[in-house]
Amino acid sequence: MTWDTFPLADLGTWYGGATPSKTRGDFWVGGTVPWLSPKDMGYDVVQRTQNSITDLAVESSSVKLVPAGSVAVVVRSGILERTLPVGLVPFATTLNQDMKALHPREGIDPRWVAWGLRTFEHDLLRQTRKDGTTVASIEWPRFQQFELPVPPLDKQRRIIELLEDHLSRLDAARESVNTSIRRSSAMVTSSLSAIVAAESAVSPVSTVGAEAERVEYGSSARCHASPRDGDIPVLRMGNLKNGKIDPQELKFLPRDHPEFPKLLLARGDLLFNRTNSAELVGKSAVFDSATVTSFASYLIRVRFSATVDPRWANIVINSPQGRAHIASVATQQVGQANVNGTKLKAFPLPLPSLTRQRKLVAVHERIADDAGRLSTVAEGSLSRSAVLRRSLLAAAFSGHLLAETAPA
Repeated sequence: MTWDTFPLADLGTWYGGATPSKTRGDFWVGGTVPWLSPKDMGYDVVQRTQNSITDLAVESSSVKLVPAGSVAVVVRSGILERTLPVGLVPFATTLNQDMKALHPREGIDPRWVAWGLRTFEHDLLRQTRKDGTTVASIEWPRFQQFELPVPPLDKQRRIIELLEDHLSRLDAARESVNTSIRRSSAMVTSSLSAIVAAESAVSPVSTVGAEAERVEYGSSARCHASPRDGDIPVLRMGNLKNGKIDPQELKFLPRDHPEFPKLLLARGDLLFNRTNSAELVGKSAVFDSATVTSFASYLIRVRFSATVDPRWANIVINSPQGRAHIASVATQQVGQANVNGTKLKAFPLPLPSLTRQRKLVAVHERIADDAGRLSTVAEGSLSRSAVLRRSLLAAAFSGHLLAETAPA
């Protein structure tokens, strides 16, 4: 048998949204009527709204009360560049102006519509998202004309039961994988903390500045993204990730730039991010490449004397103790934090013998490598899970979960 298809406009009553005047306290203070906005759309079934309005706002403004059991969709938000948020709303609600909601007509299960919109998310975004606008949005008339296959109500419900059963087990497996990833990350953090704590208790403590031959800022010259023959790559703060250097998305300076060769890196130079968000400022990594490379002004280069293995200093800086020290000395500004070269020089550095430093580095690197392999396997499982999820959705809306003929 075949299924009928209907434009989304014909599946029930669509509601738009609005924002009651924020100057009217009696529209907001003590409100009990849910007011749904894109920031509430994090679940397949909407749990609650962060904001509520009063009955007076419903009566005296352009907002409309959407019946319980409706399907909400975001139609204006930057998130539409990546995904189409859809949520089943089990309670009556109002909407803000960036939302639309459908209350399905008789014979249409709202869950069928919600899962259908998720199944055809890519097609909907490709066909109905407006291009060239400041904030991504949906071209509503085109969206409403998108056609969804709709089997009889009893089959909708049977398919949904099968689909949600499969997806619930898949979600449980994904959560187990995510737990493994979190545990592997915690293992690395615990290793850093234990090593630094033990050495701080028994080793003399020096400072970065006392053990460094050079501490200097990178180049503030304007770099370009498209390299020409002979150009020098420039590392920036985004290239420091998880204690290592990620040589992706580089920018470049010409080989004859006047700051060269002074600002060219040598193997063993430690790079420190002096300006970033409060969570990321102070991240560091050790340069270990034969490629001629420079570094940008948001980074500080530390070249240590022979008394310090730079990998040991990197462990200390990235440890929980190091992160706590950085947080305590960072200068906080709007949206960012700063740790200048003077404060970096004063960073306390436990200093066991060079032989001991190298042994501790080797121990930590073995732990980090094991955790990295575990994370790689887990991330591969998550990728396969995403493929399986898409396959399940496609099977549901082609009738194959019930072994039916695909819709006409």
